Amino acid sequence: MKRLRQIALLLQMSIAGARGRLGSYLVAVICITTVVGVLVAMLSMGTGVQALAVRGARADRAIVESTGAASEFASNINPSDVGTIESLPGIKHEPDAMPLATANAIVPATVERRSDNLFEAIPLYAVDQRFFAVYPEVRLVKGRMFKPGLDELIVKSSRQSQYQGLQLGDRLHLHGVNWTIVGTYEVPGGNWDGLIGDLNTVTSAFKNNHRQIVSLVLQAPLAASFASVAAGLKANPTFDAQVHHEAQLLDEQSKGLRGILDFVSYFVGAVMALGATLGAVNIFYSIVDARRREMATLRAIGFGAGSIGTATLLESLMVAVPSAILGLLVAWIFFNGNQVSTQGTSFQLVISARLALLGVIWALAMGFIGGLLPALRTARAPVTAGLSAS
Repeated sequence: MKRLRQIALLLQMSIAGARGRLGSYLVAVICITTVVGVLVAMLSMGTGVQALAVRGARADRAIVESTGAASEFASNINPSDVGTIESLPGIKHEPDAMPLATANAIVPATVERRSDNLFEAIPLYAVDQRFFAVYPEVRLVKGRMFKPGLDELIVKSSRQSQYQGLQLGDRLHLHGVNWTIVGTYEVPGGNWDGLIGDLNTVTSAFKNNHRQIVSLVLQAPLAASFASVAAGLKANPTFDAQVHHEAQLLDEQSKGLRGILDFVSYFVGAVMALGATLGAVNIFYSIVDARRREMATLRAIGFGAGSIGTATLLESLMVAVPSAILGLLVAWIFFNGNQVSTQGTSFQLVISARLALLGVIWALAMGFIGGLLPALRTARAPVTAGLSAS
C-alpha cells in the first residue's frame, strides 16, 4: 500500500508540473498520434477488402469447387459431373422440382482502363438460366438481360467507370467475337464483379470445356444439408471436389490481397513507430534529466526507487493514451468509409473495433518502450548525484 500511495503522489506531482513540460509532451503526442493514425488508416484497407468480400454472402448458399483450388479461377469441374452434383441430397428445389444449383465457367476478358489506357483482365462469368434464382441479389438496373445463344453481355455498373468499351450498346472484341453490352447490373459485395454472359455461348467462343464452380442453395436445416452435400461428394470416388460455405470461401479468396495490404501497413507502421519510440525515449530522458534534483530529494525523504521508476513509466503511458484516442479519431474522420480502388477492385475503408483496439495497443507499446529506459535510469540514479546536480 505504501508503494501505491507513493506512485499516486508522484503522478499527481507530474500532472501538477505538466505545464512546464507541455512542449515535450506535445511532441510525444504528435509522434504517437501520427503513427496510430497512419497504421489504422492503412490497415482499414485490408478490413475493407474483407468486408466487401463477405458482404453478399448468404448462410444458405454453398460453393463446390475442385479440391485444393487456390481460387475459383483455378478450379476445374468436368461438365459431366455437374448433374450428379446438383442431384446430391440437401439441395433446395424450386417449385418446378429443379434443384437450386448453377454451374459457372469463368474466363478472362481483356479490357482497356480509362485512367491510363492500359489493358487489364477482368472476369467474364458464363452462367446458365438458374444463376439468377441462386443469386437473386444480382439485379439488372439498366438495359436488358442477355439472350441465350447471342453474343451479348451484361456488365457490373462500377466497371463502366473504370474501363472503356463497357457502356450500353458498345461492342467488346473478345476471342474473335464482337460482344454487345446490353445491360448493367448491380450486386452487393465484391462477388460477380465483372461481365456476365450465357454459359454455352461464352464457353463455345472461349473453347472452355470445364466449369469452375457449382453454386448451391441449401435446404433447412442448413448444417445437416451442408453435411449431406459434403458426404455425397466424398462418397463418389470420381469426384475431386469439395464444398464450402459461401462466406468462408469468399473470406479465403480475399486473403491474398488483404495479406499484401496488411504487410505494407505493418511495415510502414513499424518504421514510423521505431522513429516515434526513439523520439519518446529522448523526450522522457530530457524530462528525467530536468527533474533529477527533484527525484533525488524525493529519494532522500523516503520515496522508493521502484516507486519513482514506476511513476515515470506510467507518466509515459499516460501520454500514450490520449495520443491513441487522437490517432483513432483522425483516422475515423478522414478515412473511414472512403472509397478506394486497387487491383481493379473498389471498396470502402473500414475502421473496425479490432483496428481501434490494435491502435490503442500499438500506442501503449510505444509509450511503454519510450518510458522504460528513462524509468530505469531514474530508479537507478544515485541520490548524491541528483542532489549535486545544478
